[in-house]
Amino acid sequence: MSLASVGGKPGAVVLGASAGGLNALGYLFSEFGEDFPLPILVTKHVGLNDDSGMLRILARQSALPLKLATDKHRIQPGTIYLAPAGYHMLVEEPNLISLNLEAPVAHSRPSIDVLFQSAARIYGTELVAVVLTGANRDGADGIRAVKS
Repeated sequence: MSLASVGGKPGAVVLGASAGGLNALGYLFSEFGEDFPLPILVTKHVGLNDDSGMLRILARQSALPLKLATDKHRIQPGTIYLAPAGYHMLVEEPNLISLNLEAPVAHSRPSIDVLFQSAARIYGTELVAVVLTGANRDGADGIRAVKS
């Protein structure tokens, strides 16, 4: 996959998917080569305690390492970070993930909007954001934040 069409020099990629987005994420992950240089942060609406199954399925489809995000985790290039079930994932600094248990946003925790808005504040114009699937409005405010 190439980022040649993206304006500026990207610093990170954020992805959002609804509960039904596992296939879309798997397909997308299979397209990233092992030399993909950017960190990829992913919020997917998941059921409680669904982390290990999702991680196992997606890891089989990716040449990049996949990690379940943990609080105060340092972001590494060429690595995919998945928001754990029940936690919002935020970008706190250019190279730092944080997690919190604040109220659900658009009925979701983790919330796509929370990830996208925090990443937009940190990365600004160096952020690539994609909402892959969805059934409610989670992700709409986040995409607007990235665009602005």
